[in-house]
Amino acid sequence: MVFLFFNGIEIACNYIITIDINDIKKVDSMKEKILTIKETAQYLKMGTTTIYKLILKKNLPATKVANKWRIRKSKLDKWVDEMQYNNNKIETTTL
Repeated sequence: MVFLFFNGIEIACNYIITIDINDIKKVDSMKEKILTIKETAQYLKMGTTTIYKLILKKNLPATKVANKWRIRKSKLDKWVDEMQYNNNKIETTTL
């Protein structure tokens, strides 16, 4: 008999359960927040036009999904950190 703990409740089980660590990683990566252009603009306190310009100049990491731009929040946070670390000025005036 195997005893499992689930949300603080002990459960007796007659089966051996195996969990592949890769399956756990896949579930964790599926939880990652994906932002729209509007959500990204709100998060960065910028206009949506500025976000589009940054993407088109390949300054901001983004991917097109079903013809709509999407930004992974983790990559966005990393980009912001890099910009602060390098003390970079964001140029969006010309495309």
